[in-house]
Amino acid sequence: MHTRKFVSLEEQIGIFDIIDSKKIHECFAHLHFHPDIIVQKGDSSLITDEAVIHFQDYTDIQLGEYEYAPQFNKTYKAQYAMVRFDKKLSTVIKIVKTNRVI
Repeated sequence: MHTRKFVSLEEQIGIFDIIDSKKIHECFAHLHFHPDIIVQKGDSSLITDEAVIHFQDYTDIQLGEYEYAPQFNKTYKAQYAMVRFDKKLSTVIKIVKTNRVI
């Protein structure tokens, strides 16, 4: 069973995932970013101009590309992150810049 808990503070969000199983599972968290967001990998984090995303209890972080589709038949290259973990994953997203118009 998968349980996810969200904790919201002033300028950060915590996401806590727990896999409750007696079996061993290879688990992945996927984060897809807008094409305007450039992502760099840190030691245990992902860094953008907008936020720093910290991970605990992960086993691997990989960056890749995907096709962002804002409408039918129109795609743009964008980045995604795949975070591998075993039984639990703690993710804290800290907002570092808030002047972006959504």
